Amino acid sequence: MNLLGIVIVVISCSYAQRLKSDKMILNRCMDGRHHETKPSKTELFGVCKPWGSNSCCTNQTAYHIQKPFSELYNLNMSHCGLMSAKCLRRFYLASCFYECSPNVGPWLKKVKSSIRNERFVHIPLCVNDCEGWWNDCKDDMTCVDNFNKGFDWINGTNHCPADRKCEPVKIIFKNSTNFCESVYLDDFKVEKDSSKCMAFDFSGPENPNAKVARAYAVKKKMYVPKSTTAQPTEISTDVPGTTVATTIPGNALVTKIVLPIVLLILVAVLGFCVYKGRDYFTTSKRAGTKFCPCFKRGTAARHSVLRHQSPQEDQQFLNEEREDSEDTPHGALEIDL
Repeated sequence: MNLLGIVIVVISCSYAQRLKSDKMILNRCMDGRHHETKPSKTELFGVCKPWGSNSCCTNQTAYHIQKPFSELYNLNMSHCGLMSAKCLRRFYLASCFYECSPNVGPWLKKVKSSIRNERFVHIPLCVNDCEGWWNDCKDDMTCVDNFNKGFDWINGTNHCPADRKCEPVKIIFKNSTNFCESVYLDDFKVEKDSSKCMAFDFSGPENPNAKVARAYAVKKKMYVPKSTTAQPTEISTDVPGTTVATTIPGNALVTKIVLPIVLLILVAVLGFCVYKGRDYFTTSKRAGTKFCPCFKRGTAARHSVLRHQSPQEDQQFLNEEREDSEDTPHGALEIDL
């Protein structure tokens, strides 16, 4: 395979991989034990129902989420006595988000775990959801400040460590922000701007988190919109409470990827032609013609020209050849091969 072929193959593979990665940023499921391979419309049980229009969990998973003792991960929420119904509901909502959301792609990281190969990090959680979670759970009891790693696991079930006693949530976590960001450590980051945050609890057929995830992915240059026309889109700035109108060019894919590929191919073809036809300059000068034998050797091209010349042109060419031979060793026609 020549150099041009190798360049084309490498560029094509890279381009295909980029398209694949762009496609997988949005509307995708986490790689976890109970997650589906791709989101779909599903009838879901209880508080997970709003996710049913496009979900990464099955109805069976949604059902098992909503138990004080979940058989999905053998997690006992009533590890310090019976947890209140209102607090349990908030944890169920958080679990529905974890198992069912197809909008967490921009925040996914690879991990090595027995229950998942990916996890999301610092999902921007709406402050209203956080405050509601805190208010419904602050008087309930727990013994750890991290539900992911704080427990002792005995016979496959979580238990309070021997050196920890049960205390109210408000004593252990101090405030709502610390609670929401620490109870499942690093999963969530409280966000006050409602245009930039992901919701646990919502109603209606449209999931508001899809729009937030898309804006975040575009801002972080993880995703190239497929629209062919420029669409003005509001994207939040890093200054809380402010947004700027940004025009997302629909032809960005052509400008940044397709055009460079075309230019590379043209340069490669031109280089190939110059390499194969490097003897053109000598042949055309001596033959007195503008013929460009890009893919032929000089001698064959010269003979082709001679066959099509008139007797007068033949004589002129032979005279020029004799003049040249006086300065050429051995009287040979100098052709750079």
